[in-house]
Amino acid sequence: MRSDLSALVVPLGELSRQQAARYGPRTLFVCGGTRRTYAEFDERSTRLAGGLQGRGVRKGDRVACYMPNSIELIEAYYATSKGSR
Repeated sequence: MRSDLSALVVPLGELSRQQAARYGPRTLFVCGGTRRTYAEFDERSTRLAGGLQGRGVRKGDRVACYMPNSIELIEAYYATSKGSR
């Protein structure tokens, strides 16, 4: 692997924060009648990460999400990444 590519590797939680800061009010997702901006997505996934940590979920724990394909599923996926710090 080329060493100059290592700077491009960013944890999902950090990527979400960076994109929210850069594109905040722009639409990130549209699913059915639901829209999420970059800022909303980051805030919701961060809040869910805090909720998971509050329930005792820690780095190395396994988390399962049994949900239909949706924006909420992606938020949950990112939340598990944010909680693993």
